[in-house]
Amino acid sequence: MQTNSAAYQAALASARTRAQALAAENRKRIAGDIEDAKQQADAAAQSDIAAAEARIAASRGEARAHIAKAAQEAAAAIVTRLTGESVSADEAANAVRAVTGG
Repeated sequence: MQTNSAAYQAALASARTRAQALAAENRKRIAGDIEDAKQQADAAAQSDIAAAEARIAASRGEARAHIAKAAQEAAAAIVTRLTGESVSADEAANAVRAVTGG
C-alpha cells in the first residue's frame, strides 16, 4: 500500500512539475506576444503622429500664405484709401514682408 502511495505521490509530483513548466512556457510565450504587439502598436502610433504632424505643418503653411495674402490686400487697400494712389501687388507684398520680416 505504501508503495502505491509513493508511486502515486511521485506521479503527482511529476505531473505538477510538467504543469508548472508548461505554465511558465505559456507565460513566456504570451509575454513575448504582448511585447511584439506593443512594439507594433508603438510603431503604428509613431507613424500616425508623423503623418498628423505633416498635415499640421502643411495646414500651418497654407494658413500663413492666406494671412500674408490678406495682409497684402489690406495694405494695398489702406494705401489707396489714405493716399488715393494704388500700389501693385508686388509693392504691397514687399511692404508686408518688410514689416513682418518674412
